[in-house]
Amino acid sequence: MSKDTKVGYGRPPIHSQFKPGQSGNPKGRPKGTRSLASVVRAAMTERVTIVQNGKRKSVSKLDAAMMQAANQAAGGEHRAMRLVVDLLRGFETAEAPRGLDNPKTVAELKAADTIILEAAARMLKSAVPEDGDNG
Repeated sequence: MSKDTKVGYGRPPIHSQFKPGQSGNPKGRPKGTRSLASVVRAAMTERVTIVQNGKRKSVSKLDAAMMQAANQAAGGEHRAMRLVVDLLRGFETAEAPRGLDNPKTVAELKAADTIILEAAARMLKSAVPEDGDNG
């Protein structure tokens, strides 16, 4: 070690400096924690085996939970009924604008179909010769 090497803030002693290619954080930055949504999604997409009508069937935990809630609601359990009805209401309001049973959507589709059919009819008329013309 030479005498002119200064040691201080931002200038560590040469023997304690990182060697070329050596990282100051060998394990790296730890991964961030998973969000609650990703934890729930992972848990509910795991597969479980159920017996339905005497047959073994592999379904996701979410499917199994919804089947169980529907069965309990059908059996008269009020809390399960409320859960199923609330879920259905939520999906109906979320899907209403996109559904084909929505009159506005059906009317828009009919109008678009009419325009397309009229254009196709015009193209066919211009392509087919009239009765008197045998070209």
